[in-house]
Amino acid sequence: MMKTHTISNDLLSLSVLPEIGGKIASLRSLSTGREWLWKNPHLPVTPPVYGASYIETMDSGGWDEIFPSVLPDTVDGFDIPDHGDLAALPWEVLEQTPTRLKMAVTTRFAPIRFERTLTLEGARLRTDYTMRNLGGKAVPYLWCAHPLIALEPGMTIELPEGGAMRSTVGVGIEAGTCFAWPHAPGLPALSRVPDPAAPGFSPFAIKLFTALGAVGEVAVGAPDGKEKLRLSWDKADAPSLGLWLNVRAWSGSGSPPYFNLGVEPSTAPCDDLTTAIKSGHGRHLAPGETHSWEFTLAVERSVCGPRMHAPPAHCVPVFRS
Repeated sequence: MMKTHTISNDLLSLSVLPEIGGKIASLRSLSTGREWLWKNPHLPVTPPVYGASYIETMDSGGWDEIFPSVLPDTVDGFDIPDHGDLAALPWEVLEQTPTRLKMAVTTRFAPIRFERTLTLEGARLRTDYTMRNLGGKAVPYLWCAHPLIALEPGMTIELPEGGAMRSTVGVGIEAGTCFAWPHAPGLPALSRVPDPAAPGFSPFAIKLFTALGAVGEVAVGAPDGKEKLRLSWDKADAPSLGLWLNVRAWSGSGSPPYFNLGVEPSTAPCDDLTTAIKSGHGRHLAPGETHSWEFTLAVERSVCGPRMHAPPAHCVPVFRS
């Protein structure tokens, strides 16, 4: 039986499945009851099988960690599975308190010890990472966080207006399309999630990357305006942001298509390690080297309550964590 580890405080509750690739299965705001992480209604959570297709068997939702490649790849004679090693291996729980959980796993791709510590600080989740190379040679890699956000019509995606974007795959848009946020050619403005019930709605899905070093945070706002989820990181640690925006156009497991958003701060502007290495964006961990970094998520509440069409003059929408 899968064991769930939960940490919580007065504002947030977090549930983690160490045996299922260390998956964060739930991030719930206790102020509003909103579940911020998407759960696949068509694919149950089951123990991962190393080497199996992630999208066919393990894409159950939540938040996985990706290393050393998102797409299946072969590097140095090793076959990297779909969505990498970390999501496909059971993790070990090292420490737990009511508001803190530390876990670790050693990858098969290379003798890399990967540790992640989750700490709740009020309405903020701080995620501290450490990678250590236990072997005798340098190890190439890319890393990205892989939280999948539960989308609803009317939600907002906040990024700098006019920022350069490039699509890599999509349904309803060609790969390699470059555009300025949020205006992708042939699609509605990507900064607001459309309503499938609206006249003229057309499903679409798109994976895109920002320009290198362009952003260090992104916010996703609830449709009612009561709160938003802000994700932040150091651009030196993750110079590229990948976004997977699926608006009822795609499913990898043969189920009906669904809504979800992947917010993926990444070390490289691509999804496979070979391309990252060839383009000069692959990173290397030297023998004995340790690398540490941080990623945070904060739930911010509006002091004005729900969004209004014409808020009174004294009510300036301000969000507080």
